[in-house]
Amino acid sequence: CKKSFIAKYCVGLAFFSGRLLSVNSPSKIRARLVFRATDFLELLVNNREDYMQTVGYLGPEGSYSHLAAKYMCGRAKLNAYASFSQVFSSLVSGRTDAIVVPIENSLNGGVLQNMDLLQSTPGVYACGQYTLKIDHRLVTVNGADKNKIKRIYSHSQALEQCARYLYENFPSAELIPAPSTAASLDMLKTEEDAAIAGSHTVKAGFTLSDNNIADGDGNFTHFLLVKKGDVPENSRSQRIYFSVTCKNRAGALLDLLGCISRKGLNMTKIESRPIKNVPDSPQSKDGKTCSAIPYGDTACPNTLHFF
Repeated sequence: CKKSFIAKYCVGLAFFSGRLLSVNSPSKIRARLVFRATDFLELLVNNREDYMQTVGYLGPEGSYSHLAAKYMCGRAKLNAYASFSQVFSSLVSGRTDAIVVPIENSLNGGVLQNMDLLQSTPGVYACGQYTLKIDHRLVTVNGADKNKIKRIYSHSQALEQCARYLYENFPSAELIPAPSTAASLDMLKTEEDAAIAGSHTVKAGFTLSDNNIADGDGNFTHFLLVKKGDVPENSRSQRIYFSVTCKNRAGALLDLLGCISRKGLNMTKIESRPIKNVPDSPQSKDGKTCSAIPYGDTACPNTLHFF
């Protein structure tokens, strides 16, 4: 990773599990800290790119994940995998030294599968973030008549990000999810097929639309660089992601948010995720857990003092 790139685009993050955050509030909420912040520039000093010999991403080559991986770890060997689950598995098994995964899109919100994988995968942390501008194009075989298109392939995120365009221009077309935007190109067999892929995708035999077809011009995806292990205790950052599990009682989340506010931290996003294998009932048997995990995105100049 180049220093000029880091200074312009990267916000440091780190994620690891197994620590407890004791909140000094009347309800004495205890929350498991899953994501802890660190400084990306500082991590590069301690973990230079020669430590990341192999980096995994959601393939194939030409996907947005591949593009982000090239920007973040251009000197490393990049290995493509067919699903996000396989990407995380490669890191846990040691087949890769790091992985690059999308975590949030400005049009479509959080990438929920990766939120859940970060939550459920022990001993991993993120040491960097990159924001990629997304430019979706409609791809057809050369010479195809758009009025005859019956099937449109792409990753589910891309289909959702272009929902208005697809409804207005192809209301009768079948929308078929593909493993990734780049993989959808392999599904184009006839003039009745189309795909949604990035403007950087250039492949013989295909024609790309002249303009971006996403529902908004401000379409960006945040990617995380994730590794195995722990981060130094003295690491610092201006941003953290964290997840907590509150007691299942009225006001538990309010108490937690109040604690964050009193420490002068600015929470910029909150999102709820279900707790796996726990029935969605008003009260669990032990009365200690609720049926959702709130994810927080917090800008915090005094991160170290709070945690």
